[in-house]
Amino acid sequence: MGGRSVYESLDTIRLFKLSPGRDLAGTLQPFALRSGSCPKFNALSYVWGRPVYSRHINVNGQLLPVLDNLYVFLQRAATLPEFANDTWWWIDSICINQQDEQEKTAQLAIMGQIYEGAAETIVWLGEEVDESFGGETVDCAAAIHSLKRLRKGKIKEARAFRDPGAGIHWAAVERLLRRPWWCRVWTLQEYLISPRVNFYCGEKFISRGGLSAALHMISKASIDGDLISAAGFGPAWNRRRMNMWYQDGKASNRNHMGLVPMLAYLGDNGSSDERDRVYSLLGIAKDRDIVGPLDPTSGVDEIYRDLVLSFVAKYNNLDIILFAHLFNHTARRSTMGTALPSWVPDWRAKTEGCVIPLMASQSANTNIGNFRPLFAMEAEAAYCASGQREPRFTISRSRRVITCEGIMIDILDGVGGSQYHDGETLGNHAADVLPLTQAKSPSNLIWNEERPEETVLVEAITRCLHLGREDRYLGKVASPGLHCNEFVALGQAAINQSGTVHPPFLSWFYLNKDLLVRGDTIARLIARHVFLHRETEDLPGRSHKPLMSRWTDTVVNMARRLAVTNKGYIGMAPSRAQQGDAVCILHGCNLPILLRPRGDGSFELIGEYYLDGFMNGEAFDKDSGIDTTVVPFTLA
Repeated sequence: MGGRSVYESLDTIRLFKLSPGRDLAGTLQPFALRSGSCPKFNALSYVWGRPVYSRHINVNGQLLPVLDNLYVFLQRAATLPEFANDTWWWIDSICINQQDEQEKTAQLAIMGQIYEGAAETIVWLGEEVDESFGGETVDCAAAIHSLKRLRKGKIKEARAFRDPGAGIHWAAVERLLRRPWWCRVWTLQEYLISPRVNFYCGEKFISRGGLSAALHMISKASIDGDLISAAGFGPAWNRRRMNMWYQDGKASNRNHMGLVPMLAYLGDNGSSDERDRVYSLLGIAKDRDIVGPLDPTSGVDEIYRDLVLSFVAKYNNLDIILFAHLFNHTARRSTMGTALPSWVPDWRAKTEGCVIPLMASQSANTNIGNFRPLFAMEAEAAYCASGQREPRFTISRSRRVITCEGIMIDILDGVGGSQYHDGETLGNHAADVLPLTQAKSPSNLIWNEERPEETVLVEAITRCLHLGREDRYLGKVASPGLHCNEFVALGQAAINQSGTVHPPFLSWFYLNKDLLVRGDTIARLIARHVFLHRETEDLPGRSHKPLMSRWTDTVVNMARRLAVTNKGYIGMAPSRAQQGDAVCILHGCNLPILLRPRGDGSFELIGEYYLDGFMNGEAFDKDSGIDTTVVPFTLA
């Protein structure tokens, strides 16, 4: 491109208008966004795709290279009657001078205002049969037609859509929902904040409301992902859930959506610049003030670390460091650049977008949050392991080492086996088996008459399997014996090889039945419990769905391992837990944490820890038996 630049000085924004004619050409003109002179305009939401600029368009008399994926949309827009020749567009790669870092930063700051001010946002998902995504032809013909049919259905008739004669092209729908737009961080803000949104695939479109209704119907029709896989359905469903939260916040004039829970919920989303994982969400985050303006010279490590320190300063709470449990080591060992300290969540790590990714998502700090259904939003149950103690910490001059005050609870002794790994394992599918590490401390090796009775220990183990919460959203505190009989019945059936036991549970049970807890194995504790409470002998015939649902959430989806400390305290640990790790409670942190000594006096943060009986400040009670001497823990 020679001669004078397409880009003149910028007032507030530039808008683009296609010129009539066969050849793609247009006008680019600056306008003050919130002035009376700014015309009505559409904003485009799309994925840049591969950075290929094989096409040019004439803009203001100059040739401007455009992305191949965008060129396809411009060709389509020029033929659609709903987009007249006088339609103004805001399209980022055209309307922002991509060679000017200062301008890009300034436009980034008002991106939310731009999409909020647009008359309509057009989401471009590509042509029905498109080669723009990874070089492979993706056929989504009939997907929009199917979604419109689903939108009009009645919930009580949802299962009828499973019939092949219902005319739903399920494979095409899944391919459409798997296109990259659904998993790009920038497109979320564009989807939520715009007053009106239409999704286009080729010349066909469906509205945001229509798509939401169709997704709801899919959730009722599909059984265990048999029509559309979880990987295909999840990202679109998560956006639907977040839209409900966003719209509810607008209606009640209070934004519910914190930056940290959004970062966690979008763990399977990507961006070309990993700094955008934070900056793309500021237009919709209620606490956007914890992030300063983007300095183009700032690296990912600096932005992620400063977010932790800003969060702690704003909320006087350390819970944000617990997200390093998931956003952690895999990224640090990768080729992503500078390794982050263990206490800094590395948001580059890929994790599945879960409603409750961690116990920290349901702690006493509402600014950590979660994205449960709106009907369960006001649940009051919360973990509060450190009571009301405020964080006290110092940060090193390098800002890579943090020293926090807290108390030492105990050292991890036995760690149960598992087939599930946390970290970068989308879907937490069964992986290499993590074997049981047998307990070896005297408290666990030797039967002691002063130990709790079998029922108390079995109830504690059962509470661990549902993290002390009754429901999958962790919003209700569990009663002491909840699911205890069901756990005993399933264990007894597994030991006796009688009845039908869910195969994943059976595998888990055989990995863990020999773990020693206070002088007895789990298998012997169950046998003794059955001997003392013979009424449980007929339980194998009962439904165990409630227990299995919670077991799946805890053991499979959250990848937790049963564990016991030197003193016999029972808990649930991260999948990376090892014998010798330290269980601690930091002041100002609502969950116990697991730390690993590094050999130089500092510790690596492994993750959050469920410690039965100590999740609500009990460690600080006078009769707890815990040494509450405050000690410094240096995390590196």
